[in-house]
Amino acid sequence: MNTLTVPKNLEGIYNKWTYRTIQKLIDGGLFEVKYEDFPEFNVREVVGKRHSFIGFVKLNNVLIGIDVWDGPHPTSDIAEYLMDSDFYSKTKIIFKIQYRPNHQVSSLKTFKEKTGIILSNWTMFHGAVFPLSYFKWDNNESHKYLTYISGKRRDNWINVYRDSKEIATFDNSGYTKVKKNRPKVTNEDYLKVVRECKWGLSLMGKRVGHMDCKNRREVEFSSCGMPLILNYTPEYPFPFEKNKHYVYINKPEDLINIRDIDPIPYHEASIETYDKYFSDKGSSQVFLDLVEKLIK
Repeated sequence: MNTLTVPKNLEGIYNKWTYRTIQKLIDGGLFEVKYEDFPEFNVREVVGKRHSFIGFVKLNNVLIGIDVWDGPHPTSDIAEYLMDSDFYSKTKIIFKIQYRPNHQVSSLKTFKEKTGIILSNWTMFHGAVFPLSYFKWDNNESHKYLTYISGKRRDNWINVYRDSKEIATFDNSGYTKVKKNRPKVTNEDYLKVVRECKWGLSLMGKRVGHMDCKNRREVEFSSCGMPLILNYTPEYPFPFEKNKHYVYINKPEDLINIRDIDPIPYHEASIETYDKYFSDKGSSQVFLDLVEKLIK
């Protein structure tokens, strides 16, 4: 069995996104997991507040970085730091969650030229408030809503359907609203309204510095077998194609046309995508396959 070595006190030293992504490998069941003291990796002065959005593991003897932030940093800012470290200069790959291999980012190109470290995308992680697979989508259920519009910076979508009885928003769902910078429903009510939806809508996340705009909803909704709707085309090292694995739309008004689409093929695609690529075991297998492919 392959050995995965992770730093001790994983949750204490890394950002929650970084921790949750590495935890997928620990929970995947494909590796013998060992814990060791890794040298301190303190790039706060170089990167700033996003310094803990990168962590490190070893697969067998291969040192690998995992960068979960939306923009080119922290990876783009740490070339000199890595090269000056006896330990971290041995890094062979950095898996950057929002990396787009088909789009050139100058700061990451410079990083690769300086360090020789391979960059690749991998999978996606889930959020803290969504219990994966907490329900199983069933087309025979009487769904109250076609879908639900959630997330920050969605006013242009929410305004179109503010008074809709078919497209749910925090304004019209009838659930309790809370305020944290902007109104939204409570976490408990959010999970309730998701169960009442026929489709899972995932709107694009941040696109910072020409990086990808993957969204945690992809993992969360597919874990429940929900057919997916996306308004972006994320890049993964595995099959995830628009109008095959998800319905692609590009404007709020397109949402209402979803009612005419058979959800079953997309439900089946969600189940397969989650099992093969987003689940703990599936993403661990993708990780293993990528390392074997990239390190020859």
